[in-house]
Amino acid sequence: SRLWIQRGAGGWGKSTGWVEAKAVVDRGIDVVGMVLTNTKGIELKGSHVSLALHVVTSLVPTLTVKHSARTRQHVHTLLMVACKPMLLLVKHRLSLLSRKLGGFTKHLLTMMRYIVSLWKRLSTDANPKKKKEYELSLECASALSRVMEDLGRRETVKLVNKYVPYLLHMYAQGAGALPLDARQRGAITPGVYALIAICTDVEFRQIFANLDEGGKAVFKKLLADYKKTHKFTGDV
Repeated sequence: SRLWIQRGAGGWGKSTGWVEAKAVVDRGIDVVGMVLTNTKGIELKGSHVSLALHVVTSLVPTLTVKHSARTRQHVHTLLMVACKPMLLLVKHRLSLLSRKLGGFTKHLLTMMRYIVSLWKRLSTDANPKKKKEYELSLECASALSRVMEDLGRRETVKLVNKYVPYLLHMYAQGAGALPLDARQRGAITPGVYALIAICTDVEFRQIFANLDEGGKAVFKKLLADYKKTHKFTGDV
């Protein structure tokens, strides 16, 4: 992680160092994935899941460092790599992850903040869809959305509900306030809708209480769009 942060500022370019480092990370992620998904042969404890989450903790700081246009492609790749163990943790080890959901949510917020910053930058470009970074941003948003979709399963409600308002608040104040096109909305909103689906009046009140007027307008529109295509039972 420290190496990526240091090299991120200077630029990886096409150096073999990046290729070698990425190969090491991929192998490590594969091993973590095998451990997390082997629910019959391996008995894990909370401390083991904490170590798996630490893999993500090692990668996420690269999203908070300013990168050049040339090196951002590598950062996009790392975000998608980090989403792999996060998705497996939610799918297979959520009960063990429960005590670490605060840190897990912080990683999701960092990822969403990074995607918002990308889309803000692209929104000032005359032809953003012609940029490779546009396509990469959609892949990143889709990867993050898949994690949120699985986090929004009905059986997870009691464990995750108190963290959901932070994610929806970030969306309303960040991505939701941008002039997103259909592909951008299509990439991120499945996860956002999944989180809305498990909200109760308590979470909705918390979200609205912490949004500014612009954010409230965005969130009300988001709920209206959600109701058009999804069953909605909350009382907002």
